[in-house]
Amino acid sequence: MRAFRFRAAAALELRKKQEETASIELFRRQQAAAEGQTRAVEAVRRLQDGHTGAVRNAVAGTSSHELEWHRNWIVGLTATAEALAIDAARLAREVREAEEDWSVARRKRLTLERLRERLLERHGDAAAAEERKDIDELARLRFAMGGAALAGSNDSGS
Repeated sequence: MRAFRFRAAAALELRKKQEETASIELFRRQQAAAEGQTRAVEAVRRLQDGHTGAVRNAVAGTSSHELEWHRNWIVGLTATAEALAIDAARLAREVREAEEDWSVARRKRLTLERLRERLLERHGDAAAAEERKDIDELARLRFAMGGAALAGSNDSGS
């Protein structure tokens, strides 16, 4: 019997490369999302510190000009924090999309690998059946030849 050859081996290799590419992209997006989340948390911390500083200055009795400056500064910090929170949400959405892409690529690879395993098992079963057939044929020939040899030896003895 011929050796096993998986005709879709090239497709399986392609699926493996696609899964690897999707995995790398997922990792890259997860890193970007983690950095985005860190930036958003840091912006919120700066905003809270700004509020605390503004209150401290107001209690200490500063000028209206300085209070106005703090208020505007806090408005800027708020806008930055909101923008970074939106960016972090976008990055998290991109992570979910990359996870889905990776999952699809993985399922496609696993499907081809299962197909390959089933075909390899069938090939093994067919090879075993052919071997059993050859052994049966050999046993039949031995039996037939053994019977003919015995018949020939009985004829010469009479």
